Amino acid sequence: MSRKTKYDDVLNETTGAFYSGRQKDKLIKERLKKLSEIFDTCDIDKNKRDIAQPLIEQAAFMSVELCDLKEQIKRDGCVEFYQNGANQKGRKRSAAVDVYNTMIKNYTSVTKQLIDLIPKTDMLADDGFDDFLNDSD
Repeated sequence: MSRKTKYDDVLNETTGAFYSGRQKDKLIKERLKKLSEIFDTCDIDKNKRDIAQPLIEQAAFMSVELCDLKEQIKRDGCVEFYQNGANQKGRKRSAAVDVYNTMIKNYTSVTKQLIDLIPKTDMLADDGFDDFLNDSD
């Protein structure tokens, strides 16, 4: 018999989340496995691998959370209505959009850090794009 997590007793409709806690845990593990496999094929020294592991874990977590937030935004829209007191009401950007915007920036930063840890020899063949950008003529 498996133990319940704190998420299992909460309905998605109550939390607003698209995925249940159990689904998120499973998706995070799958994403972590996939990212780890990618980095296991690279020739990264142990010190860099030790640095990469927490970044891989964060990237897996944020990847799943971003998917969840994206589904919430698709379902609920980018704008929500609010009412503060009797006379103050209006529309504002949804909380899910705010969290998504912040998290996508962090995710981009983490993935860039991970890519920078991969030795140049493991990267795709040079297509000349960097030379094109650096050409001052």
